[in-house]
Amino acid sequence: MASFSFSFSQDYKQVAYRAALENQYAEIYSSHVAPWVGKKLTVMGDQLKGFTLAHREVISWKSADGTAIEGVLYTPPDFSIKKKYPLLVVIHGGPTGVDQPIVNPDRYYPIERFVAKGALVLAAELSRLSRLRRKFRALNVRNLGVGDYADVISGVDSLIAKGWVDRSA
Repeated sequence: MASFSFSFSQDYKQVAYRAALENQYAEIYSSHVAPWVGKKLTVMGDQLKGFTLAHREVISWKSADGTAIEGVLYTPPDFSIKKKYPLLVVIHGGPTGVDQPIVNPDRYYPIERFVAKGALVLAAELSRLSRLRRKFRALNVRNLGVGDYADVISGVDSLIAKGWVDRSA
């Protein structure tokens, strides 16, 4: 479960936060800090009942320098590994932002609509693996965008190599 946006009481004994499982809409929870037992307070995901949503999955590949890169791949509900799809790549601000495979409102790009029209969408991480973030940010010094480009393009290449991408689209 991905948990984020924590807000603590003044005495730090209670917390409210957002959390979601993969492919679910984030809900608001509350808990005592000890013992931690999250109580779901909202049912915001119910507003999506009746909609067919994209499937979200964390994928990984190796960049040109051998570094493991992750991203979130959005696929249509009827995705088939035997079919080729147009591919769109979503670039976020990086290098410290992180995409998660949970349902969120589209903020900048209409990802759900792209996928509904039959495209794959790759949200490539520009933060590499979390344990390397500080080191990764340092790689941008006097090299801004070059390493990021290699990371993103290697993700595109990995999907092409799997045979999922229609290069003519």
